Amino acid sequence: MKASKHFKAFRILHDYFQTYEHVYAKLALRELRSRTEENRRELDAAEQYWNRHMEDVDFQIAKLAITQTREAVSLQASPAEIDDYIVRLPDIAIEAISAIEAISQLDLPPQPALTPAEIDEQTKKIWSWQLVQMGGGTINPPEESRSSHKIFGIGLSRTGTKSLTSALHILGFKVIHYPEDETTLRELSEGQYQLSLLEHFDGITDITVSAFYPQLDQLFPGSKFILTVRDKESWLTSLEKHWFNRPAFDATNQIEKEIHMEIRRLLRSAVYGCYEFNRERMSYVYDLHYKNTLDYFADRPDSLLVLNIGAGEGWEKLCPFLGLDPFDQPFPYIKKQSLLKTLLNAEAQVIDAAVSEASLSRLQSLRQSLFHMGRGI
Repeated sequence: MKASKHFKAFRILHDYFQTYEHVYAKLALRELRSRTEENRRELDAAEQYWNRHMEDVDFQIAKLAITQTREAVSLQASPAEIDDYIVRLPDIAIEAISAIEAISQLDLPPQPALTPAEIDEQTKKIWSWQLVQMGGGTINPPEESRSSHKIFGIGLSRTGTKSLTSALHILGFKVIHYPEDETTLRELSEGQYQLSLLEHFDGITDITVSAFYPQLDQLFPGSKFILTVRDKESWLTSLEKHWFNRPAFDATNQIEKEIHMEIRRLLRSAVYGCYEFNRERMSYVYDLHYKNTLDYFADRPDSLLVLNIGAGEGWEKLCPFLGLDPFDQPFPYIKKQSLLKTLLNAEAQVIDAAVSEASLSRLQSLRQSLFHMGRGI
C-alpha cells in the first residue's frame, strides 16, 4: 500500500480482467485506504451507485468485501493487525467468493492466460477515454474536436484536476492534463497563449492554464472554465506532500527530463511565485486565485463552474454546465499519476515533432507496460 513510488505511473486495468477473488481483495484494500474523511466520501458515493445495481454480481462482491473488512478490521486496529489481515487477504477472498451462491451457480471455467493483444482490443472498447482517443487506432489526433469551444480546468494542482480530466474524457472531450512537450514550454515562455496543442485537443487542465484564463478567454471566445477547489487546509497539506522531494532544480542529461524541469520552474514561478513550498505563500495564492477567478467571471456565470470534487460534487454539476445529461455512474476520482497523462504527453510530443519510428515504438512500449500488469489488484 503505497510502499513504492516505482509504480506511480501505472494505472492497472481491473474488473474486466480479474477473477472475482481479485475484485474482492481490491475492494477490501480500498476500504482500508478509505479511513479518512475525504476518502470515505468517495467510497460512500461508489456504494450508493452499487446499491442501485445490486443485481450485478460485481457489485455484490464489492459490497461484501467492504462490509466484511469493516467487521474484521476495526478503526482502532494496530498497523500489525492491518498487516496481518492484508497478508491473509488472498485466502479470505477465496473463502468469501466460494460462499456466494450466485457465483457457484455460474459454473465458471478456469480462466486462460490473457495476452497483450486481447487486453489491447478490450481496453480500446471499454476505456477509449483512458487510453486517449487517437482516431482509428493510430496516433494521429481526430480531424475534428468534439466541441467548437474549448474547456479549461483552471484549478490549482491537488484540487481534483486529474479527476476532472478523466470525467471530461468519459464525456467524450479530448483534454490533456499538465502537458510537458517542448512546444508548449516555448509558447508559455514567450507569453504566447494560443497554444498549438489546442489545435488537436478540446482543452487543457491544471496549472498549465490556471494563471492564464483571462488570455485564454479572449483568444477562445465561448470557452468553458472549470475551477476545481477543495478545503484549503487539506489542500495545503496535500500540496506540501506533493512538492516534497520534487525540487525546482535537478541536474540531468535527458532532454525529456530537462523539459519537465523547465516547465516545473516556469509554472511554479507564474502560479505560486516561488520554487519551494511555503505554507503562508500558498495559502495566499489559493485565496487570491479563487477571488480573482470569481471576480473575472462575475457577470458571466455560464462561463465558469466551481467544482469541489473532494466534497462529492460531480456529474450533477459538470454535465448541466456542459449542456449534457448527468451520468448514472460513479464520478472518477483520480489521485495518483496515471498512464493517461503519460500517453497524452507522449501524443503531444509526437504532435510536436515529425512522427518517427522511434516515437511510435516509445508510445507502444508505454501501452505494453500497462497491459502486462492486467491481472494486478
